[in-house]
Amino acid sequence: MGVTVTISREYGAAALSVAHAVQARTGFRLVQDQIAAVVAARLQISEESVVEHLESPPPLGERILSGLLGGAPEIGAGPHPSAVDLGRSVRAEIESIIRGVADEGDAITVGWIANMILGRRPDVLRVFLHAPMEWRIARIMESFNLDATQARREVERVDADRRTFAKTEYRLAYGDPHHYDLVLDTSTFGVEGTAAIIADAVKTMREG
Repeated sequence: MGVTVTISREYGAAALSVAHAVQARTGFRLVQDQIAAVVAARLQISEESVVEHLESPPPLGERILSGLLGGAPEIGAGPHPSAVDLGRSVRAEIESIIRGVADEGDAITVGWIANMILGRRPDVLRVFLHAPMEWRIARIMESFNLDATQARREVERVDADRRTFAKTEYRLAYGDPHHYDLVLDTSTFGVEGTAAIIADAVKTMREG
């Protein structure tokens, strides 16, 4: 049986490092930057716009305006889609790609709310990585050469954006263990230890 591992994470919990380590242990392909590139090509927008519309919800004003104009498409019509319409198009493309990846199997995705897109498929292992705030701040400081205040602000901002997006678009309480098969503290097991647990879980799924 092919298996797809979806990795969701708190910011700074070393998810990408863990994903690479899982890839080394399983031989699975890591589907990461390719997703944004494919969506950008299909919609003829930049990869930055893809990430922006997936990590954060549209501004409140855009959502309200879209609702008000929903019954009168001729008002405000023009060649450029609203942030709401573009966001919907991006999400639709992402969901299509993620499902295609899972259908092929033996893959790892990081982010994209893939655990909710795929749901409780028997061939999907849904992982959430977390770690204490101070541990994550230290990683962000080292990775981006920030001071502690800047790193904390960035961690809090990204975490808040992800929680808001998950709740707004997927009615998901981000990090709620009920939505995952494995919830792991990266600071407890380390990158390699966390990857080993995930790889063992994949092996168990295959054997089952």
